[in-house]
Amino acid sequence: MQNEIGRLRRKFRDGRSELFHSGARTAPCCELLRAHADLVDSVVEEIYKASCRAADKEIPRTRHSGLAIVATGGYGRKELNPFSDVDIAFIPSEEEDPWVEAAVHMAFRLVMDVFLSFREVRVGYSYRPVSEVSTWDLPTKTSLLDARHLCGDGHLSEVLEFQLRQNLSPLDLVLETQGDSSRNGRSLYSVEPNLKEGPGSLRDLHRGRWIYKLLLGVEDSTLFPALASKGYLQSGRVAEVQAAAEWFWQVRNWLHLVTSKRSDVLINNYQDRIARELGGIPTQEWLSQHYAHAEILARFRDSAILRTLEGPVDLRGVRLEQGCLHLQKRESGKEQGSVARLFHYSQRYSIPIGLADMKTLEENRTEAQKVSDPSPDESWAFLNILSEGRDVAHTLRDLCRFGYLDRFIPRFSEVLRFVPPDPAHRYTVGEHSLKIIENLEDLRLRRNSASQRFSELLDQCSHFDVLCLAALIHDAGKLFAGKDHSERGMQLAAEAASRLELAPDKRELRCFAASLCFHLCRYEGGGGKELDVDGLPGPGRAVPEGPGLSHGASPGSSSNGSVGGPHRAGSTEAGGRGQT
Repeated sequence: MQNEIGRLRRKFRDGRSELFHSGARTAPCCELLRAHADLVDSVVEEIYKASCRAADKEIPRTRHSGLAIVATGGYGRKELNPFSDVDIAFIPSEEEDPWVEAAVHMAFRLVMDVFLSFREVRVGYSYRPVSEVSTWDLPTKTSLLDARHLCGDGHLSEVLEFQLRQNLSPLDLVLETQGDSSRNGRSLYSVEPNLKEGPGSLRDLHRGRWIYKLLLGVEDSTLFPALASKGYLQSGRVAEVQAAAEWFWQVRNWLHLVTSKRSDVLINNYQDRIARELGGIPTQEWLSQHYAHAEILARFRDSAILRTLEGPVDLRGVRLEQGCLHLQKRESGKEQGSVARLFHYSQRYSIPIGLADMKTLEENRTEAQKVSDPSPDESWAFLNILSEGRDVAHTLRDLCRFGYLDRFIPRFSEVLRFVPPDPAHRYTVGEHSLKIIENLEDLRLRRNSASQRFSELLDQCSHFDVLCLAALIHDAGKLFAGKDHSERGMQLAAEAASRLELAPDKRELRCFAASLCFHLCRYEGGGGKELDVDGLPGPGRAVPEGPGLSHGASPGSSSNGSVGGPHRAGSTEAGGRGQT
């Protein structure tokens, strides 16, 4: 095996030396990037064959044993600059197949021994069972959206692509694009342009392609012809985008070779030289051309976003068209979750619901209130609404307005109108509960710098949906006269857990019920001490205990400016708070 490793190292080293000679930085780069990817392909294929031979010696294959290796990211697109990351993914047929495990283990080892012996090459490798597609985050999904089959069972690669497209919406990419643009504060017109990330960079090219690929259901190789033939972009604009992409690949290739490392920011030190070597023109003129190409890539991304919002896009019972969300015209028993999904998508993507649909919901309010139990699909959508972390209270108010919230939280419309018997509250019980959720959102989004400590505590809460659910129920027991409302609240929590089919880790009723005690918290140094609404505890005041994350919702949630009010911690002992 050591001889095989040595041979593959020499093959890779010699191939790179031949490709990236001194004249490569000014040579046409598209063929160069593809040739680099082809070189890596040939090494990976030999690693796969050697791994299969080694696994065959350890354990026999079964008829279910299968493995595929795919290239992902820039390597998958065959846009492999000299020092770009080489990303590969292993796709197993079954997670606990002994032969597959042996083959993957050997392949991991060979990848380490062959590629990682080169200081300038970084290899990323991952294990991606198709059954886990729905659990992957967006960067993982987009990287695999560019997956290219290298070797092994081609059917596994096809199944991966199919499942990936089923679990990835173009709206998720629109949301991520808009969120990134508002967060990073970077400008397309930075005097030291970032070639890979930020506005008008290669990332905008990728995002535009990802969105269009999902909208049109096509591959990279046929994307640009499809855009022109279907009228999404005029042929002249398609040519501009392709020319801008080649410009950026050329600049990035030049920068990698000049710096002998992965470099993505064109700093001032190199701008005179690149203008001279690649353009033969003054620096200012060359930079102006660069910004023009960056503008083209940014407009390409924007065109993909606009096409998505224009629709129509089918979202399982909900249709996106002309910038608004609409219920599908045919609403049957099979599609009971459509309304809940409608509000979830509106919340998640910040897309308004069509006026005609709002009118229909208003007209059907009485019928909606007659439904006492949510369907599994409705429960799934409702828990997603609670999990989003923003606009939760606003969406819950809309659900209540149209008669849908009662099926998730029984009799909540009555709770919303119920005035508590004690005089300490400014709002009704239901409004008080929704105010708590608004404060939770503020803490999670760090809208108040004075509450930073509470935001940090909330970050440790792994189930924001259960926390919001607890806020909705924590005082609902007051609706039942003659009963201790805290005990009744715990019963309601158990009923809600069953009704919504909460996952096992969320059905731990000890934690769930304990999180109901927003108003029963105790502080170190004495129970029921008040906390100023306008900020954190000042000098000499007690600080809330860390584990009681739900207590972090309290600043501002009580109308009299205190967390304890007339209640005491009672039976909430220190051990129970620690488990919370």
